[in-house]
Amino acid sequence: MANPKPKTSSDPTSDLCPYDLAFFMEKHGLSKDAAGVILHTNGPSRQRCDYAAEAFLRFKLMRETRAKPPAPSIK
Repeated sequence: MANPKPKTSSDPTSDLCPYDLAFFMEKHGLSKDAAGVILHTNGPSRQRCDYAAEAFLRFKLMRETRAKPPAPSIK
Protein backbone atom coordinates (compact mmCIF):
# COMPACT_ATOMS: atom_id res chain seq x y z
CA MET A 1 0.00 0.00 0.00
CA ALA A 2 1.34 3.46 -0.89
CA ASN A 3 2.21 5.96 1.84
CA PRO A 4 -0.82 8.08 2.65
CA LYS A 5 -0.54 11.81 2.02
CA PRO A 6 0.36 13.68 5.24
CA LYS A 7 -2.49 15.59 6.78
CA THR A 8 -2.28 19.37 6.50
CA SER A 9 -4.38 22.13 7.95
CA SER A 10 -5.58 25.35 6.36
CA ASP A 11 -4.74 27.11 9.64
CA PRO A 12 -1.19 28.50 9.17
CA THR A 13 -0.54 28.36 12.92
CA SER A 14 -1.52 24.70 13.19
CA ASP A 15 1.17 22.13 13.91
CA LEU A 16 -0.10 20.23 10.87
CA CYS A 17 0.61 23.11 8.48
CA PRO A 18 4.26 23.05 7.33
CA TYR A 19 6.42 26.12 7.82
CA ASP A 20 7.21 28.48 4.97
CA LEU A 21 11.01 28.44 4.48
CA ALA A 22 11.44 32.23 4.70
CA PHE A 23 9.32 32.46 7.86
CA PHE A 24 11.21 29.59 9.52
CA MET A 25 14.58 31.15 8.61
CA GLU A 26 13.58 34.48 10.13
CA LYS A 27 11.97 32.97 13.23
CA HIS A 28 15.12 31.08 14.22
CA GLY A 29 17.83 33.20 12.56
CA LEU A 30 18.97 30.35 10.32
CA SER A 31 20.64 30.28 6.93
CA LYS A 32 18.57 29.11 3.97
CA ASP A 33 20.52 25.84 3.80
CA ALA A 34 20.18 25.06 7.51
CA ALA A 35 16.48 25.90 7.55
CA GLY A 36 15.86 23.78 4.47
CA VAL A 37 17.59 20.75 5.94
CA ILE A 38 15.74 21.07 9.26
CA LEU A 39 12.36 21.43 7.56
CA HIS A 40 13.03 18.54 5.18
CA THR A 41 14.24 16.12 7.84
CA ASN A 42 11.55 16.88 10.41
CA GLY A 43 8.49 16.82 8.17
CA PRO A 44 5.47 19.05 8.50
CA SER A 45 5.41 19.12 12.31
CA ARG A 46 6.11 22.68 13.43
CA GLN A 47 6.89 21.50 16.95
CA ARG A 48 9.53 19.03 15.75
CA CYS A 49 11.05 21.64 13.43
CA ASP A 50 11.20 24.20 16.26
CA TYR A 51 12.90 21.70 18.59
CA ALA A 52 15.38 20.74 15.87
CA ALA A 53 16.21 24.39 15.14
CA GLU A 54 16.79 25.08 18.85
CA ALA A 55 19.03 22.01 19.15
CA PHE A 56 20.97 23.03 16.03
CA LEU A 57 21.54 26.55 17.37
CA ARG A 58 22.66 25.22 20.79
CA PHE A 59 25.11 22.85 19.12
CA LYS A 60 26.39 25.60 16.83
CA LEU A 61 26.98 27.92 19.81
CA MET A 62 28.73 25.15 21.75
CA ARG A 63 30.97 24.36 18.78
CA GLU A 64 31.84 28.03 18.22
CA THR A 65 32.62 28.48 21.92
CA ARG A 66 35.00 25.51 21.93
CA ALA A 67 36.73 26.56 18.69
CA LYS A 68 37.92 29.92 20.03
CA PRO A 69 41.61 30.00 20.85
CA PRO A 70 42.44 30.68 24.49
CA ALA A 71 42.87 34.30 25.45
CA PRO A 72 46.50 35.39 25.77
CA SER A 73 47.67 35.52 29.34
CA ILE A 74 48.87 38.84 30.72
CA LYS A 75 52.14 38.63 32.64
